[in-house]
Parts: sequence; C-alpha cells; structure tokens
Amino acid sequence: MRRFAFSISGACLFVLRPLLAQTPEITRRLDYHVADGLTHCPPEERLRQEVALRTGYDLFRGDAKEEVEVSIARCREELVATIEYRDAAGKVKSTRVFTAPDTSCSCWALVTSVGVAIAFRLTPFKLPEPLPCLRAPPPPSLAPSFQIGAGGFVNMLLALEPTRGGLAFVRLRWPAISVALESRLLEPFVVHGELGSRLDVGLSAGALVPCAHEGIFSGCALVELGSLRLTSDDPGTRDRERLVFRVGVRQGLEIPLGERVRALAHVEVLGLVTPTQIPIDRRGVWSTAMFSGSLGAGLALSF
Repeated sequence: MRRFAFSISGACLFVLRPLLAQTPEITRRLDYHVADGLTHCPPEERLRQEVALRTGYDLFRGDAKEEVEVSIARCREELVATIEYRDAAGKVKSTRVFTAPDTSCSCWALVTSVGVAIAFRLTPFKLPEPLPCLRAPPPPSLAPSFQIGAGGFVNMLLALEPTRGGLAFVRLRWPAISVALESRLLEPFVVHGELGSRLDVGLSAGALVPCAHEGIFSGCALVELGSLRLTSDDPGTRDRERLVFRVGVRQGLEIPLGERVRALAHVEVLGLVTPTQIPIDRRGVWSTAMFSGSLGAGLALSF
C-alpha cells in the first residue's frame, strides 16, 4: 500500500512539474550516507536525479542553510531509510522512515521512494492565478437563411441556335443544403416549315431545385414543369400551348461578394420527359429536343 501511495505521489509531482517550475526555487544541503556492506544501494547522484525528475531542478546546494539527511542501513532482514529535515541551526524538524525487504534490487526502489517523499515535502504546490472565465462561442444556428436572386442563362440544343433566358428564385439555404423554387423564361425562338411558314416557340417554366453544398461548390437536381407557347403565321395552324416536363442536374459555383451578397454561376443538363411534335405547314413536323443544356450566372441576396 505504501508503494502504491508513493507511486501516486510521484505521478502527481510529474504532472504538476510545469506549475512547480513557476514558483521560487527551494534549496537544501544533502547529507547522504549508506551503511557499510550495502554495496547494492545506488550512489548519491541517483537520489538527486529522483528528486530533480519530480521538481524540475536539482534543489540540493552545498551553500543552502537547511539540510536533508538521508541514511540507509540494514536492520534484521529489512533495509531502513531515514530522512531527517534540519533547520539552519541543525535542529531536526521532522523525520520520515521507510523500509523495504533486503533484496538485490530493493535498495534502488527504496531510494526512489525517498526521492518522491523529499520532492513532495519540499516543493510548494502554488498554482498560477486562475484564467478569466471565457464564454464558449454560441452554437451554429440551424435556422436557414432566406435568399432571393435573379440571373440569366444561355440555352443550347432546345433550339437550332443558342437562346437567351432569364430566371428568378427564392431559396432556403442551410450550411450544407438548400431548396429553391425557380421561375424560368426562355426568349422565343423561330422554327421555319418547308413551305416557309414561321413558328415562334417560347418557354416559361417553374423548377424545384434541391442542392447539396461543399465550400463554394454545389450539386443540384432539377425538376421542371413548363409550357411551350407556339405562335404560327400559318392561317391553318392555331396558336397553342404544350406541357413540358424535364428533369436534370446542375453543377453550381457560389462566390461571396459580401456578408449578404453572393455571385452564382452554373452549368446544367436537362432531359425531356414529355416529347412534343408540332406540325408546320400541314406537312412538316418540329420535334422538341430530348436533351438541352445551359450556362448561367446571377446574384443572390440573403436575409
């Protein structure tokens, strides 16, 4: 039990060594002697090392006023180590006695226990001033930010030539995900029939756009439902509208321009779920493209 207690004491001294180093150094003279015949006991240097290991410095000085006397002797079948703490006048202030079985290695263990006891006795445990209480940062808010935005895009493949369009959106934005509702309007483009008839085709649509965000990048899915507006100069062809349903993917980029403003850019590909064929000149047929792509940019404002 005694060995266990000294082991705990030694561990405490080792852990608190940086704190002890902040206090003024205490010094003592050391008088170390071993009885004749105990050749298996370590020299004085070993005791100095044991104490210094736990205090952070060698507290034994030849010019110190007070003294620590350590003596080791054999008593029957045991080794006995005695520590005497003397004041400047040589008067004994206190004494500690430790014993160990007289074996080939026990004297070294006994010196270790003596070193722990001396370090524990002489070193004051003065802790530094407590640090001021620091408030923990508030946890990140789980509430989404509300954003509105607008932009433009260039659509390809839906018409024979690139076609411009515009979009506006509202979005709920969390740190890692967002959900947006977009309103999209495509500039009308012209399709000509074999007999020269003209068909003006315009597209207006709404889209649901859920996204995942990582840094300035985002990956989104698109589900778009819209209407093709068809206007013809052929007297035999009536103006009409056709339902359009498309799905696709988008790769986005968001660059903060300030605390509330972000610049947006994207590239997307959409596939047509509802193919549409429109008769022209009563002879030709115009079919909507199965796939289309677009490049776009815009701005978003957070609230």
